Amino acid sequence: MPLTKRDPENKEHYVIVGGGPAGLNCAETLRQSGFSGQITMVTKEKSLPYDRTLLSKAIASGDASKWDLRPQEFLSEADIDIKLNSSAFSVKPEENKLITTNGDKIIYDKLLIATGSNAWAPPCEGIKANARLNKVHPLRTKQDMEKIQKACEGAKNIVIIGASFIGSECAASLKMHYKDATNITIVNGDDVPFKLTLGKELGEFYQKEH
Repeated sequence: MPLTKRDPENKEHYVIVGGGPAGLNCAETLRQSGFSGQITMVTKEKSLPYDRTLLSKAIASGDASKWDLRPQEFLSEADIDIKLNSSAFSVKPEENKLITTNGDKIIYDKLLIATGSNAWAPPCEGIKANARLNKVHPLRTKQDMEKIQKACEGAKNIVIIGASFIGSECAASLKMHYKDATNITIVNGDDVPFKLTLGKELGEFYQKEH
């Protein structure tokens, strides 16, 4: 769809916290809907918005540098500013002010929170200690995937906590890549995978496929 050009006379400022597909889609939709004011995205990511769903699907050998949802040229043409490596530290709604971890103070007219979620670590013994030894890894960012790829090189046993879509896709990708050179185990809290999302019957089918 055609994008509205930025009008320097329009001082209205729309700030989006989060650099994922939701935040990017909001910014694009504003331009497509006639908004000619300033748009700023604030994200703790080190790179432009990318397709995060591919992290688990291609975890074994994927190259996340090729997964940008929009190139910089598109964002520049649309006058969408993105502040990378910049997390939201504080929001002062009474002043319409966002303060970042870098110390930037951004005045906004409208603010959207589109930060998504983080990988959850089970509260069990050894998680934090092994994470410091680079033996336990979450999967949320490009950098997480790169660390996992490096850790899996030469590994004889890989354990995945979680048997839903992300865990299952990781297991499938790693098994197809390493084949019988690596043992892969999925740990799941229910008696079958996908029980809460798809039901026990489909869960049993997926367990058989694994």
